Amino acid sequence: MTALPCIAPGATGATANNAPPSLTRRSILGLVPAALGASILPAGAQPLDKPVKVIVGFPAGASLDTSARILAGGLRGVYADTILVDNRTGAGGRIAIDYVKNSPPDGTTILVTANVLFTIYPHSYSKLTYNLHRDFVPVAPFCSVGYSISVGPAVPESVRTVADYEKWVRANPKFMTFGSGSAGTTQHFIGVMLGRALKLPLEHVGYRGGAPMAQDLMGGSIAMGVQPIPDTIELVKAGRVRSLAVTTAQRVPQMPNVPTLAESGFSDMVLTDPFGVFVPIKTPPDIVRRLGSGIQTAVGSSDVQEKFQKMSFQPQVMAQAAYAQSLDRESEVWKQVVQASGFKADE
Repeated sequence: MTALPCIAPGATGATANNAPPSLTRRSILGLVPAALGASILPAGAQPLDKPVKVIVGFPAGASLDTSARILAGGLRGVYADTILVDNRTGAGGRIAIDYVKNSPPDGTTILVTANVLFTIYPHSYSKLTYNLHRDFVPVAPFCSVGYSISVGPAVPESVRTVADYEKWVRANPKFMTFGSGSAGTTQHFIGVMLGRALKLPLEHVGYRGGAPMAQDLMGGSIAMGVQPIPDTIELVKAGRVRSLAVTTAQRVPQMPNVPTLAESGFSDMVLTDPFGVFVPIKTPPDIVRRLGSGIQTAVGSSDVQEKFQKMSFQPQVMAQAAYAQSLDRESEVWKQVVQASGFKADE
């Protein structure tokens, strides 16, 4: 197995020994946010008079589903009068992708998904049924989500930081496992990179979704898990899990006492998952522009921003061409990480 690039505590940029390019959100995406709240809908444009389906490949209640429903609410009356969220789950989100790929390219069926299905999966799966450039038009991102390094009751209450966890797990090697909601995702590779940085042989346990992983974490079957922050907040408040650190650039207001990984000595591990909107490849350019404009208007609305803030989603807006370019850059970074890890997904 090829050695995984090491992201060492205190390393900056690409100066860490054998480190991949910096994995900060800005360096991967090159985001240049437009002015939130500024509508760029064409003058006189009317919402579509046909029902629009927002296809989500993960279950109701998952972070992606929650954010998609917030976005759909912001698009109603802006892009279309009737917008319904349709959860088509399975195969780590790939069933939803295939459904949208084969849908009429008329702007009435749109895919909301995490970038990773286009930036990590192609390097993990050998037989994908889709290709970003052949099958889809990336329209725009609308938010991103960070992750929590969480521990459950298997870990003593005295363990409150990543440094505490490192000392404890070295003394208790039978607990050198960590869970994520799905193999081959950002969550998975955050855990792999953290283990590498700590020089710990952490073994990944992949689940079919964040809910069963959280159940095992709370039940003590696994000691540590990497969870989306929106899925973690209430569990932390209820005392079911403890968050040792978050992967966002700043602390999360809902968990103000939890440091970032950067504050904990891992300056390159500022990692968030962008969520974006995609349509079938032959969708007319004017529809793509209308949808992109609608997304910017929705994300800029006070209602959507308030709901995003409550759930700790980070709003994002970006022009269509810039978003397409950012996906290619992100894919190149993850290609190095995946190849160095030696991971290949089960088909």
